[in-house]
Amino acid sequence: MTTIVCVDAELRGSITLGVGTVIHPKCKIISVGGGPILIGRNNICEEGVTIINNSKNGMVIGDDNLFEVNCYVASKYIGHHNVIEPKAVIGENTTIGDNCVLGAMCTTAPDEVIPSNTVIFGSDNQRRSQRPEAAEERSALHQRHLDYLRETLPKYNHVKRL
Repeated sequence: MTTIVCVDAELRGSITLGVGTVIHPKCKIISVGGGPILIGRNNICEEGVTIINNSKNGMVIGDDNLFEVNCYVASKYIGHHNVIEPKAVIGENTTIGDNCVLGAMCTTAPDEVIPSNTVIFGSDNQRRSQRPEAAEERSALHQRHLDYLRETLPKYNHVKRL
């Protein structure tokens, strides 16, 4: 299992990437405040994703998360098996549990705590719960997505294999 980082992704500061994580072109992962960013295993960061830590404290991102195109993440903790859809914004110091979905263009407030199995959707950031089994159902799809990216990205982009 290979960690793949496209050369034109910007990684600045103290950043640790877990095994199997894939970072697309034009991603920005930046530690501005000096705190480390710890990203777990098998995460996918698509084009234009920004993950920023403005704090002196660490930012922790769990395993098997999908950050879709142009989302913005300034949280302090994100659990496992989450999907952050295009142009979604996770507010400063927000905590997100496991198996959550933040819908396209949805936002969280700063310092908010989002419990596990929460889905945020719609123009007014409505919330509902989903079954915990949803993470297991998405797991095979996430793995196929990772396999495809590991094969395809190096063919069309300059990459660093870590």
